[in-house]
Amino acid sequence: MTDRLLARTWWLLTMSLIAITASGAMLLAYRGVFSAFGGAYVTSAVYVLGTFPLGIACWFLCRHRSDLVCD
Repeated sequence: MTDRLLARTWWLLTMSLIAITASGAMLLAYRGVFSAFGGAYVTSAVYVLGTFPLGIACWFLCRHRSDLVCD
């Protein structure tokens, strides 16, 4: 019982991290694009550059999901 609870909790944590990093990357990317359309190019560059670490983190989490979660 405890093993199953721990496994499901770990699965939920891993999937939540993937969803949060993906959502954060998309939010920053959209803010960067719309800031560029508005003429705030420096702010836009900061938002777009902030997208890369979150995107890479999400990619690594998705790629190694089977190593992190024992289904």
